[in-house]
Amino acid sequence: MQTTVLLFGFLLAALAPQGRASDVNLVVGVRQSAAGVRALLDRLAAISDPTHADYGRHMDRDAIAALVRSTDDDIASVERWLRGSIGAADVWLRRSGDALVASFDSAAPSLVPLVPPELKSIVDFLLLQSPRKETPMPDERPVRRPQRRAAAGTDGTPAAQRASYGLPDGLVGTNETNLQMVWGPGTYGFAPSDLQLFYKTYGIDPNNIDMVQFDTANHGTNGGDNFGEGTLDVTWISALAVNVSTLVSNTNTSSATEEGDGFGAALLDFATQLNERPRVPYVLSMSLGSLSAHSCITMCQLVTQDDPKLFSDCWAYTQTQRQVCMFMSDAQQARIEIEFAKLGARGVTLLGASGDGGSHWSFMPFDSLSEWGRKLNKVGCAYNWPTYPASSQYVLAVGGTSWDGTSPQAPVGWSGSGSGFSWVVPQPSWQQATVSAYLSAAKTLPNFPAPSSFNASGRAYPDVSALASSMPMCLDGQCQDAAGTSGSTPEWAAVISLLNDARLNNGLPPLGFVNPRIYQVASQFPGVAFKDITVGNTKTSCPDGFPAIAGWDAQTGWGQPIWDGLVQHFTKN
Repeated sequence: MQTTVLLFGFLLAALAPQGRASDVNLVVGVRQSAAGVRALLDRLAAISDPTHADYGRHMDRDAIAALVRSTDDDIASVERWLRGSIGAADVWLRRSGDALVASFDSAAPSLVPLVPPELKSIVDFLLLQSPRKETPMPDERPVRRPQRRAAAGTDGTPAAQRASYGLPDGLVGTNETNLQMVWGPGTYGFAPSDLQLFYKTYGIDPNNIDMVQFDTANHGTNGGDNFGEGTLDVTWISALAVNVSTLVSNTNTSSATEEGDGFGAALLDFATQLNERPRVPYVLSMSLGSLSAHSCITMCQLVTQDDPKLFSDCWAYTQTQRQVCMFMSDAQQARIEIEFAKLGARGVTLLGASGDGGSHWSFMPFDSLSEWGRKLNKVGCAYNWPTYPASSQYVLAVGGTSWDGTSPQAPVGWSGSGSGFSWVVPQPSWQQATVSAYLSAAKTLPNFPAPSSFNASGRAYPDVSALASSMPMCLDGQCQDAAGTSGSTPEWAAVISLLNDARLNNGLPPLGFVNPRIYQVASQFPGVAFKDITVGNTKTSCPDGFPAIAGWDAQTGWGQPIWDGLVQHFTKN
């Protein structure tokens, strides 16, 4: 099924969750309990703090639902509206306790209904589920990033990366309960024949293909940008974490989710659906994202401040740029943050690509031949514009390194490695001392960004990094080199899965929300579990950017994985 969605004033499409059979359903996200959300976040902080007595004591689905459940009054108000004004034949509450689903016997709405004024503070989002229709992908937009189509080299092969990170030869997953996932909408997917070719070319056990499964009916569409993303994700998470069960999830095939502002709702829809499942993966790798909603909204406000009526024109221009502005509002991202917190409390490690445009872009500057592009490029270089979901405080943000011109033993920061400071998400306590030390050490270096150009008290990212250049992949029956944090993210996800495998075999819970522990270990034992990167800068085509320096930095985080140190500090409690 496909759904038409009204989310904070926009229409898009999203996949219907599994539930009662109905030609048309309407899903209503209801305001969550504020006190319950605070209790959830407090509980997550305890679960993820290695010094706390409750460390690793993750919550189950129903316990979380009991905390954040919408109030009876709010639920009743929405239900009355659905039955009385919308004509629902049946209404039921989801297991999460914060969304209602309405079904219809006849005369179902063909468009998303308008929320009455008295319910606007209660209703977070609407999803109108209707029989699925495939939407052709437009082909007139520019590619999202530079594509490297050269023949595959030997720099970043699985064997070379395993050697660089210190992964032992023959290390594979052995715990049958271990589970990892990659996700994306639109054309996201992969061809098993391409994965088999990669395994054959680079010496991966061909039987590993049996460990990779789709968990939805959507298997992607070859030729779409997200199909390449899916191929890269599946390739690297499965090639480094061999014999670990891998789920490939595409919960939405609408073109609006491939490259425009429908993506944010697709991500929210996916996160809420995942929280409905009785079992969740231990690792979720997300390579897709864009500039945050706040970044895009503020950029358009700045370039239209002399004539605010032109804001909609600026926004419309951003929607012609592939995967640059894919979130609708801060409110949308705030609800996603809560869904991410739920997953973290359940023991899921969420990883997100930091982006490929340094600290100024999603991937690259706007088209300089366009008037809007020139205006946005000017403000793009004037400020730090963070990406999302990398700037989420519940996501392990993964930056990129490069071996080009150096060696696997002496990596440098990849020039496109996304980075920066959120304008909206506050800086978590577990990274405040680290970030303060970085700013003190780096602020006097040449070309460091002006204090007014970024939010020094916001969530800083990335947290870690891995190889993001000269990585082979096989697509359309040919192997080639690829580049981007879309590769480094599933690489780190695989490392987390292998650590989880050791923990599960020792009777320990998965790492779950691992960020606080990473910052604690890296601060106390520098150079033991993370390879420090000290060369690089995030400025890309702009005059200033964040430099890589000793210790954590806002280009490569704590650096690349060092397996022996990670085993020492992350496979025991």
